[in-house]
Amino acid sequence: MKVTVFLISILISFNVLSETYVCSQELSKFGRPGEIETIKLERMGNVFKGVPFTYQISHDSKSFLILTRLDTFSPSLTTIFIDKDTKEWGMGFFTMDDFKKSPPGELSYGKCVIVN
Repeated sequence: MKVTVFLISILISFNVLSETYVCSQELSKFGRPGEIETIKLERMGNVFKGVPFTYQISHDSKSFLILTRLDTFSPSLTTIFIDKDTKEWGMGFFTMDDFKKSPPGELSYGKCVIVN
């Protein structure tokens, strides 16, 4: 009986921490007018899984979520901001060469829906 209650409470706690964001952006500023790009980010414990990458949670509050991915091979840094109140999102991908560009490259920006 105790084992059953324990297993049920674990399943419920995983559902409480479950978050999935589906975020999209229109691609005109990337020279692809009329096209929409969509990403799905799903919380898996202390990380968010997207296709094909996994992002670390750098900040999580009632209003904001900041995810990061460090690639040491390139090296590069990807940062995703999600405003939980306005359902807006932004993403930047940075290498050392990006800091040398003037003006800097375009950043991703759009809206999200929370599916659970």
